[in-house]
Amino acid sequence: MVVHINKNDHSKTRLTNEHLLLLKMIYQLGFVNRHQLHLLWSIVKKQPKEFSHNGLDRWSKTGGLLFQKKYQSQRQMENNNKLPRSVFVCTPAAIELLIASKYISIDDQPTMHAVNLHNELTLQSFIGGLWCAAFIGPYMTDQQITWLYNQPLLSPFSCRRHRHQPSTVQSAPKYQSSFDPAKYNFSSFITQQGVNGKLATQLPFIADLMCSWQQRKNSGNLITNECYIEFDNRSEHAPTTLQKLYNYIMYAIQHPQKDITLHIVCRDRSIFSNLYELVPNMNPFIHLQYILGIMEHYQYFDKEMNEDVFLLAYYERAKNLRIYVSGIEDCYLDIRNHLIMADVHAKTTASAMKWLKDANGTLIDKAQDNETRLYNNDGVIQLNSGYNTLIVGEYNSIDTIESLKFMCEDAAKQKCFWPCVFYQTGIGNKPTIPALLRLFKAHGGIYRPTQPLMVISKLNGVVEYQTAEKKPQPLLL
Repeated sequence: MVVHINKNDHSKTRLTNEHLLLLKMIYQLGFVNRHQLHLLWSIVKKQPKEFSHNGLDRWSKTGGLLFQKKYQSQRQMENNNKLPRSVFVCTPAAIELLIASKYISIDDQPTMHAVNLHNELTLQSFIGGLWCAAFIGPYMTDQQITWLYNQPLLSPFSCRRHRHQPSTVQSAPKYQSSFDPAKYNFSSFITQQGVNGKLATQLPFIADLMCSWQQRKNSGNLITNECYIEFDNRSEHAPTTLQKLYNYIMYAIQHPQKDITLHIVCRDRSIFSNLYELVPNMNPFIHLQYILGIMEHYQYFDKEMNEDVFLLAYYERAKNLRIYVSGIEDCYLDIRNHLIMADVHAKTTASAMKWLKDANGTLIDKAQDNETRLYNNDGVIQLNSGYNTLIVGEYNSIDTIESLKFMCEDAAKQKCFWPCVFYQTGIGNKPTIPALLRLFKAHGGIYRPTQPLMVISKLNGVVEYQTAEKKPQPLLL
């Protein structure tokens, strides 16, 4: 236990290791709002729990451990009815305490310096993923899912406006005993890259947020994992986005020993306060289409090959990189899966094979898990040439969308039967997207009879079958 003495009023505050871990998280992230503070405190306490109002007042008073900042966007300033938002930043006294307790080093720098909406939503994406890693297990009961949507202070999923779950029996999710928040480093990108701040301009890119940790994979050697978040509402021109994607891909190619995910996140309708209503929402699926368009149609000059190469071809070389494009709420489980190194493909394949066996016991003899990747790391269960191909997919992964697109193109040319995507999804009800994007409608396959679109295996064990047709057509089994 450590005692902090307030230099202003000489009051004493006793701090446990849990308090120090919370302060470390806040410092490394840069700042947090009140809702994010509750989520982090729940992770530290290993149970959904609010940080006490009295404790926050004591920490944030003059000479305390946290400094309360208030800010408004320009549009909010023009509306006198909108109150400024409060966020909390570590004070110099807290930083000195963390260094003295060896929770951070003197060279550590926070991820976020500027307090603005872009950075706050970036932090929301990551903290929501961190919370899911701590509390979302491999299976969720209906009571636990109901709890997620009815706890406005303790769950990131309660942030959604205009969507309410019916009032039924609720049960809080349990903390995952294997999760250890202390092993994750989410200090600034510059600090983690070991670069002096003055030399930061020499880096090929500076991520909005980076989280890194080391973990053994399949009881083998320690693997360095890096999770990057880029919050983007298409405020940048296509050449800028192209350059940014290229830099991430080349970084992954140059560091094949690292396991890397890049989460391109945009604002959606899940935001937790009507203070944000004046900020326009992005449609995540239009954003996905925009990113795919850049990767498919923009070229980058390769000096070694002395020719222009499509960005998608570069991405195919980076076997250790996965790119996800989603809204804020959808990114939580993608980030969670990487933080706990969940083998989504293996689990989804097992669910898909079980579903096939239950659907038709004789079909399982013809099914096999084809280890040949159709595109990058995406898996395919190929039954045989006379049956539908079943893609083992991840909902927001570019790989899955590209696989579906390529196979739809072949099906439109009658080279194969229409593909089906099997998703091991997460929380709540997903729409029949992304296969309903205009991008795929253009290939003529979406509304054809007998074209299966999506099989969903949820965390609570429920399997649903959806197609683009009003009346679902059977698989060609």
